[in-house]
Amino acid sequence: VALDSGDQEDEHSCFSDTTWQDFLFDIRGIREVYSGGAATPAGASLQGLVAQRAPDVNNAVLAALAAVEADAEALPRPFDQEVLRAPKDSEGRKTAEKLVKDLTTLASALADAGAAVGVLVVVPTAHKAE
Repeated sequence: VALDSGDQEDEHSCFSDTTWQDFLFDIRGIREVYSGGAATPAGASLQGLVAQRAPDVNNAVLAALAAVEADAEALPRPFDQEVLRAPKDSEGRKTAEKLVKDLTTLASALADAGAAVGVLVVVPTAHKAE
């Protein structure tokens, strides 16, 4: 939303200016839920189930997670200063738009993973990357 509006108040963490960290740790949390975390026995995770039933889908989820995490790590800091006021062709904005695009890919991969294990995953799309 902040990319579209150009308003600092639409930033994820507009008061603490930790948006890039919030994104990064949200993504790492998604990875932990998918993999079951370090304490999960091998194969006892959602990732293990998807890998068993649809290895290609599992590989797509893992690739999408890696891309999104790399995008989040590359976000400019502070996010609001670099992206919200920068020209539309700035590197910071391009990095943020790539994150949005790769999040869409991740959402699709997670929906496919759900289908592979018989669960309907609905991901509303409110933003389309340019």
